[in-house]
Amino acid sequence: HQRLTAAQSAAFIEELLKLPIEIEHRSARAVLEIHINLADQYTLTAYDAAYLDLALRKGVALMTQDKALRSAASKAGVRIATP
Repeated sequence: HQRLTAAQSAAFIEELLKLPIEIEHRSARAVLEIHINLADQYTLTAYDAAYLDLALRKGVALMTQDKALRSAASKAGVRIATP
């Protein structure tokens, strides 16, 4: 694997800073409880539950090839995007 040059790293950081990143102000407890509940309800990993939570809250489609996450999203009413 090749490492990025300093110039490539700087350019990448500049591109990231252009993204419309939002910071959410929710307690860690609230986030974890939601993710654990979604994981239990849909038999997901906590990682996949985090993606489902985000799609549900933002009302956006989810793009994934993970069968369990696709099934959970469908059951939860989240649209599945295709490339």
